[in-house]
Amino acid sequence: MARLNENSLKADMKPEFWVYEDDATNHVRIHRGDCRCCNHGRGQHNLKERKGDNRWYPDRIAQPNGFQSYAEAQAKANETGRPWRNCPFCHPEWKP
Repeated sequence: MARLNENSLKADMKPEFWVYEDDATNHVRIHRGDCRCCNHGRGQHNLKERKGDNRWYPDRIAQPNGFQSYAEAQAKANETGRPWRNCPFCHPEWKP
């Protein structure tokens, strides 16, 4: 019987994408869910609640698995009206 572990579960999961918007620095970043900076929409510090000047999209309660495509994340990043970039660590624009 095969043993399940965190890595085997992740291999079966579809990629997810998250958009981070920061008012203080006027920037937006697109991340992969498993990025060290994103942590599935919780951020680097694993915050359950957002600080007043930043937010993750989509809302983790309404859509806990993030955006299911890079195109969806791009659309949300464009919707913010701010300049945006791809995360330089996880490169969400690259195909898995």
